[in-house]
Amino acid sequence: MTLEPGRTVPPGRHVFAVQYHHAPGSRAGAGDAHAATATTTAGRRLAVTGTFRPAVSARG
Repeated sequence: MTLEPGRTVPPGRHVFAVQYHHAPGSRAGAGDAHAATATTTAGRRLAVTGTFRPAVSARG
């Protein structure tokens, strides 16, 4: 997602959620990844990246 020009996100801790569609049936998400970048009002660029962990069954 990209913010519209002039829009800002207030300082603090934020949680972002995304959803996508794929073909019916199971699929491995091992190759999926995420990335986020930000620029502070002072011009400092920040970035975070990672991968998704497999879901953990409640039964262990």
